[in-house]
Amino acid sequence: MESDGRAESFLAPERWAIVLAGGEGQRLRPLLRGLGVSDAPKQFCRLIGSETLLEQTWRRVSLAVPASQTLTVLCRSHEQHFAPFVAGLSPWNVVIQPDNRGTAPALLYGLLRIARFDPSAVVALFPSDHYVEDEVRFMARVEQAFWAVARDRELAVLLGMKPTEFQEGYGWIEPGHPAGDPELEIFKVRRFWEKPERELARTLFQCGSLWNTFVIVAPLLTLMTLIMKALPELYAAFARIAPRMGTWREVHALDALYSGLASYDFSHQVLVQHPEMLAVMPLSSVGWCDLGEPNRLFEVAGRLAVAPHWAGRTAAAASATKQ
Repeated sequence: MESDGRAESFLAPERWAIVLAGGEGQRLRPLLRGLGVSDAPKQFCRLIGSETLLEQTWRRVSLAVPASQTLTVLCRSHEQHFAPFVAGLSPWNVVIQPDNRGTAPALLYGLLRIARFDPSAVVALFPSDHYVEDEVRFMARVEQAFWAVARDRELAVLLGMKPTEFQEGYGWIEPGHPAGDPELEIFKVRRFWEKPERELARTLFQCGSLWNTFVIVAPLLTLMTLIMKALPELYAAFARIAPRMGTWREVHALDALYSGLASYDFSHQVLVQHPEMLAVMPLSSVGWCDLGEPNRLFEVAGRLAVAPHWAGRTAAAASATKQ
């Protein structure tokens, strides 16, 4: 294994995080353009407060995982947008994909980079386009998930948000029997429901199912096994170039791999396929929201005591998105 001089410092802690920030944000992008906010994907925009969603995610993650143990997966085509934010980071912590091929390749690339230094790692996965009002309470639950996985390495724990009202457009987790330490309120996953139709979503809400936050804490090897079982062709493709990671040949190998790579979704094509390997930890009263839809952005803005800088431009945006 080739060393870059940092291996010794990375071997001691086993708690890691991967932030996924390579998406296009296509559903929100026309709105943001109409609001005059930015033409960048939403994770690089200042939508709520003075920080971008990516910066907010980093700050939130830092409550449980040090920056030196946090990898951010980006996409090369977004370099003009992310360059100012990653300028102060170690290149090792910045994982740049040649293209956006979905969340499964992004996650697998990050996992393989961590595996070079710490195969026994416990990894937390975070999307970069979420809003959390009570970050301390949210990350306290992540801390509990880390603790549960450290005690039982068979666990892979998703955070499931208890909905306070019926909403469409979310993925749902149907909890099953208790799992792990009963004091932590962890349940086996009985089934996933990927953005069900309106009436089914209403039934799931009434029956106590949870919104899938896509935040997961699990042993690195468990996450890699999930991908290998669900997407063996994707896993094999990355395994072939894994020996080149950390060398001068990495960029060329990735370019060749991504040039013929299909798009793979980690939630739909991996998690949904193997609920028996997963557990869920309910979460409540944190003001969590996935900002994937325009109505959710307006909903969050409406709850704030101070209106966002773009709040007065909604009429113009509505007109722009209809054109």
